Amino acid sequence: TIKGGVFCTPANGHRFKAEGMIRLPGAFIDGQLNLSGALLRGAVDAHGSVTGYALLAEGTVVTNDILCGLASGDRFEVEGMIRLLGAEIRGQLSMNGARLKGAADTEGRIVGDALSLDGAIIRGGVFFTSASDYRFEADGEIRLLAAEIGKQLNLCGARLRGSVGVNGEVTGDALSGDRAVIRGGVFCSSENGHGFEAEGMVRFPGSDIGGQFNFGGASLKGAVDGDGRVIGEALMAARIKVAGETFLHDEITAFGAVVFRGAVISHLQLQGNFHGIAAEEIALDLRDSEIRRLTLQGARLRQIGQGARGTGVV
Repeated sequence: TIKGGVFCTPANGHRFKAEGMIRLPGAFIDGQLNLSGALLRGAVDAHGSVTGYALLAEGTVVTNDILCGLASGDRFEVEGMIRLLGAEIRGQLSMNGARLKGAADTEGRIVGDALSLDGAIIRGGVFFTSASDYRFEADGEIRLLAAEIGKQLNLCGARLRGSVGVNGEVTGDALSGDRAVIRGGVFCSSENGHGFEAEGMVRFPGSDIGGQFNFGGASLKGAVDGDGRVIGEALMAARIKVAGETFLHDEITAFGAVVFRGAVISHLQLQGNFHGIAAEEIALDLRDSEIRRLTLQGARLRQIGQGARGTGVV
């Protein structure tokens, strides 16, 4: 038990730096956990590649906010996974302007998750947006499987990239929110001149969203094979429930199918470019969905890849 909070922030012109894992599993922190401006680096192998966790805090309880943003001009930077499985955060989680990199292999390729919040409970909002001149960036998957977020999930202007294969191609998911309960909206649109960008699938199957589901102006690209061909979905939101409006507009671009199969949505608005995969013949999948209002104003649907016939199947 730590009373009064944990503060690892800049002081007297020096930022907090840690080489090797920071361990807080099962801790009870009665206050903030503040790592703004810190530089964390997990354990390294003989080749200098970071292969271990940077921060391990499974089951940790924080009675206030977790702040991992900008401080004294320094952004929060991490090499190695941040693992917060089953954590309880009674305030907000803010990583605005942060730079995260998952664990790497011996060749320096990112093969591990950047951040895992599976099963976590966050009473406030979760913010992965911009701060000053820095956008939020993550190499390695951001995981929110079965997480519960009391307010909004905001990734406006973020850049996400899944783990990579032997040739450097993105083969992993960028963002996974399977079965998450998010009582506010999900916002993955533009901010400070940056659109939301994801290389690797964005996943929200079976999730329950209490507000908007907004991907206005986003750039989405599914996983690719060794030749750079898109082989995975861009957005997987099968069986999602969205109480507010769902926006895939403002010239969104999606390479890989957008799947809302079995979804329950109040209003779905589409406007942009949706490129399916020839092997699946689907650009947009709305089968078995319940949509009260559907707006396809200026949406362009087509297939890509060898043998494509030029028409997306809705």
